[in-house]
Amino acid sequence: MKVLITAATALELSEIEKRTNPNNEVELVYCITGVGAIPTLYTLMDVLQKGKFDRLIQLGIAGSFDTQIELGSAVVVEKDFLAEMGVTENNQYKDVFAMGLADANAKPFTNGALVNTNLDWMDNSSLKRVCAVTNNEISTTDNKINLYRNQYVADIETMEGGAFHYVSIMQAIPFVQLRGISNYVGDRNKDNWKIKDAIVSYSDACMELIEHLTKNK
Repeated sequence: MKVLITAATALELSEIEKRTNPNNEVELVYCITGVGAIPTLYTLMDVLQKGKFDRLIQLGIAGSFDTQIELGSAVVVEKDFLAEMGVTENNQYKDVFAMGLADANAKPFTNGALVNTNLDWMDNSSLKRVCAVTNNEISTTDNKINLYRNQYVADIETMEGGAFHYVSIMQAIPFVQLRGISNYVGDRNKDNWKIKDAIVSYSDACMELIEHLTKNK
């Protein structure tokens, strides 16, 4: 089994790279995609064109809209929305599906979301399953935060997750997006953030997943 483990930055991969050792059952390949959906999309397609993978894993920190999710903990993303594709008219946001520019149920979308329907390999995990939005600009204003909370019922936001889901679904490769909650969305005081704890938490979850894959190969 060959597994691709990706993250936007070297920092976000550093912990898991330190922990994993080569084994004969699961071959691990690491890939830094760069920050944002477009670099992620390009890098993933470039890597997948050069080699075949049986599983894809994306790791990274994230901000949480839900203050009930503990800072420093890890979550698994069940569905992701590509935010910021639409228009705001009369103080109301309409995405491309509401505008009639795209079919909300055309592959890879399901009701406008990029849904991971292949999470059975995470059934033994105790991680909370969440809904995410992917956007280009980290949310800091109440208007944007309320939009994502209300329109998408989002638990977390990232800058790459939607691109990862999009490619994985289109390429029909089982995948999982693991995120560590470093901060609450809107809080820009980094003294309150728990980046290190978040990285450790999703690295723990990734190690458990790799062990599961090794045993169930």
